[in-house]
Amino acid sequence: MLPTVLENLIGTFAYGQETPLSEELETLIKFRECVPPCLLLPEVSWLDPHRHGRCLNPWYRGMPYTPFGLLGHDPPFVPGMLYLSRSMCKQVFSELHTYPKVFQRHLNKFYRGNPCSWNKALAFLLRLQAQVWPGYRDPRSLLEVLVEQLEGAQLLPACFSVPWLAVAKSSISSSAKSR
Repeated sequence: MLPTVLENLIGTFAYGQETPLSEELETLIKFRECVPPCLLLPEVSWLDPHRHGRCLNPWYRGMPYTPFGLLGHDPPFVPGMLYLSRSMCKQVFSELHTYPKVFQRHLNKFYRGNPCSWNKALAFLLRLQAQVWPGYRDPRSLLEVLVEQLEGAQLLPACFSVPWLAVAKSSISSSAKSR
């Protein structure tokens, strides 16, 4: 993409810090192609608590880019994502040969930053879409909206790393060293 010097110039001028622009944009593109927007919050918090307002979520499709170093450490997902398994009956899980707690564990791990768990949860949701949801109806719950938006969802690459988790770990370790 762009030379590193030019990326640093753009990041410094636009955001006040050097930014690995091409790496972050590549990560965003992969994530946006894989995760349906109904699972994401439209806004996230800033890293700096003194900044006014909230930031548009760069993980959400169609939202503008914001450097990862300026974003807070909270996951960018809707909290309702953690309760998807509660909105499914036991018959759904038995037809798809899995258990509610197994599916819930994959959702929890992905919410906390494990990208491999998205692939396992997505495989389950695609089977759900194919077997249980053959007819179209107006979406009413997060699960129904999610099943409808799964058409463009993809598996995350094996090498994908979740930046909000990496940023949180590095800031925790640097604050521990400064003590």
